[in-house]
Amino acid sequence: MSDRFLKKMEALSEKLDAELEEIGSSTSSTSDGLNADKLDGLDSTQFLRSDIDQTMNGNLDFASGKELRLKDNRGVLHSFGKDEYNSTLSGITLRTESNPNAGDPIFTVRSEGEAPRLIVEHEGAVKTYNDDYYVSVDVNGDGGYKVWHQNNDGSGSGLDADLVDGIQASQLVRNDIDQTMDASYHITGDLTVDGELKAGTVTETSSIKYKENVKSIKNPLNLVNGLQGVTYTWKDTGKHDYGFIAEEVDKVLPELVHRDKNNEIDGMNYSKITSILVEAIKEQQTQIEELKNRVEELERKIK
Repeated sequence: MSDRFLKKMEALSEKLDAELEEIGSSTSSTSDGLNADKLDGLDSTQFLRSDIDQTMNGNLDFASGKELRLKDNRGVLHSFGKDEYNSTLSGITLRTESNPNAGDPIFTVRSEGEAPRLIVEHEGAVKTYNDDYYVSVDVNGDGGYKVWHQNNDGSGSGLDADLVDGIQASQLVRNDIDQTMDASYHITGDLTVDGELKAGTVTETSSIKYKENVKSIKNPLNLVNGLQGVTYTWKDTGKHDYGFIAEEVDKVLPELVHRDKNNEIDGMNYSKITSILVEAIKEQQTQIEELKNRVEELERKIK
């Protein structure tokens, strides 16, 4: 190969290198109009743009302690992420960089084309809406309606309801004042009264329709003779009284004695003694009549 040809080839190579260097330096500018197909091997559709609305098909993860910051239509910046005021709190915090005016929301939830469904205001009030009702909750207890639940009701809560299960308080019997009952009460269990029970009339169930095996009381006078009336003083009140000792009555008329849940004797039914006394009086009257007849007969014989 001739020297002349080699020199031409070297000159051509130098010229090509110079042109390539010139092209490289000129394409480094952002205004040269160069439009590449890819950037570091990635298509442009794989990047998020800042000037158009886009849908992201993957997950966007923020490093721990970082925030997503958004501005509302007033230009107020809202941070979604860490809580810089309380680093011990877990979870996500929505924070407003500048405080809005009183009554203005810092957070709103609504469906498209619908009124707001949930509003959190700067003062702490939480409001929910729909077409039929409106509820306002103020965590500080002012300017809203407090929500009552099992952890903040009961004694000492200050809850004062108008009704209890739809019933006015005036329709309920209280245990701290004297009251007049305008209705009848049916009690299927025991009623214990500490003190005096006053009533205009006390009616005990006694119809034959509730009874069976009805028999006359045998030897009622002997039963009465087995009872002993006593006088005594109540331990708790010091009041003097008359009556029976239930343990003694149990030996003669156990049906009249009441026992507690531990099967210990604690009282008796005084009213049931009436039927025994009636029959005892009738038996005694029969004896009196017999004696009267015998006396009259003896008197006639003497005459």
